[in-house]
Amino acid sequence: MKHLSNKFESIKNEKTNKISIKWKIVFALFLFTGIIILILWLFQVVFLGQIYESIKYRQLESTANSILKSTDPTQLENRCERASTKYELCILIYDLNTNEIICTKDNLKHCWIHRFLLQQNPDGSSRFNLQLADRYRQEALKSGGKAFIVNQIQFETDFIGAEGVKHPIPYDDENKSVMMVLTTTNQNGDDVIIFLNSILEPVSATVETLNSMLLFISILILLIATLVGLGISYHIAKPITKITSQAKELAKGNYNLTFEESSYKEINDLSITLNHASTELSKVDALKNDLISNISHDLRTPLTLISGYAEMMRDLPDESTPENLQIIIDEADRMKNLVNDVLDISRIQSGTNQFDMEDFPLTNCIESELTRYNKLRDKEGYTIGFEYDSMVTLHGDQGCIMRAVYNLVNNAVTHAGADKLIVVRQEVDSKHKKVRISVTDNGEGIDPDKLELIWERYYKVDQTHKRAQIGTGLGLSIVKNIVTAHGGTYGVTSTKGQGSTFYFELEYLCTEPILPNEENGGI
Repeated sequence: MKHLSNKFESIKNEKTNKISIKWKIVFALFLFTGIIILILWLFQVVFLGQIYESIKYRQLESTANSILKSTDPTQLENRCERASTKYELCILIYDLNTNEIICTKDNLKHCWIHRFLLQQNPDGSSRFNLQLADRYRQEALKSGGKAFIVNQIQFETDFIGAEGVKHPIPYDDENKSVMMVLTTTNQNGDDVIIFLNSILEPVSATVETLNSMLLFISILILLIATLVGLGISYHIAKPITKITSQAKELAKGNYNLTFEESSYKEINDLSITLNHASTELSKVDALKNDLISNISHDLRTPLTLISGYAEMMRDLPDESTPENLQIIIDEADRMKNLVNDVLDISRIQSGTNQFDMEDFPLTNCIESELTRYNKLRDKEGYTIGFEYDSMVTLHGDQGCIMRAVYNLVNNAVTHAGADKLIVVRQEVDSKHKKVRISVTDNGEGIDPDKLELIWERYYKVDQTHKRAQIGTGLGLSIVKNIVTAHGGTYGVTSTKGQGSTFYFELEYLCTEPILPNEENGGI
């Protein structure tokens, strides 16, 4: 645990220069707001003129089409009046068939139509400039009957008036205007040309006002974004900071911690995971302490016996009997089995254990394995039966599978009841091609709340040390890992005071019926 704590500290020192999540959130929100403001500035300052022109062009075309819908001169006059007032337009409609002006409206200070198309005669009357109108009409015809003329952009800087004198077309940067020329037919089928003149850009004072407002709004938005970012980051970082602080205590070995859940799903999931990890680590720590206690006791007893009998045989030559030597051998075997259990569970769980997979006769192997208990039956009075109704062939590691069977039988022997009866059963499920090996005893049984714990490493149902109950608490954990590695399942059913049945299931390769002369039901 000290190593884990030191490692945690080294990782923390490596990450010291990293930016906090709080400031990353603030920076991200600040950057996002800056991008939005930049887009607003681009549309307000850079693209405003282009957008306004596009809208104005569509507005002029829509107005022209709306005006020409009517054939009634009165309605036409009214439509022109309304459009001119509403959109601040100058309008002139000229009938090409009768060479007459149908309608004209003047609503602009600087109007091309009424300064150059309708020229003033010395007597105060107006004259339509057919030469200039025809130039505009030709431009419209080249563009499919419609043309937009922005100041002098599409024409020469002057034109020849009626008197033969060149007149410059005025250009006003502050109030750039556009004239739409549309050649079409009206409702009566007459060829007409319609001129609409409008201011193309809003006045500069309006633009300056909008830009000033946008600057103020941009600063205000950035300030609000910073404050909101700090608030959000604080609420997000606060539970993470608290969890980190508790995690440091967890790394130091303090498992009495409760990680509080949060309203954020991810942090809530992290809290649940850490609570589970804390619980599991506390279990592991408790099991580790139990292991040290169990192994210390289980090793001390045989070592004491070996040392005592060896000293006795050294000091008293008459005590060098085969019986005393056998006791030393048995106790040495007991220690060897203890060490082997610890090594086996370590190899299996670390994944370094290599399984030797092969086809082998499971039923025959179990019968052979149970003969190892002949001495126990003869001396201790145990009855160990084996019930089966077919011969099963299995594909797997024969040594490991037999180790699982041996551990289950050993467990049953340790916890057998007064009758000392143990029954091993082999049951075949042909539908799912599964074989179940179960070991039943009539002992004290297991409490329901301990059924899940007994498969854990180093766990013992009976924590008191009795000579009859030999083991490290690793036998069932070894069974669990062997069966799981072979793709099988395991389990236990138990009733307190009536005994227990431990079992595991594996997929078998094939089965054969029992021959008439074969016995079934005991060894």
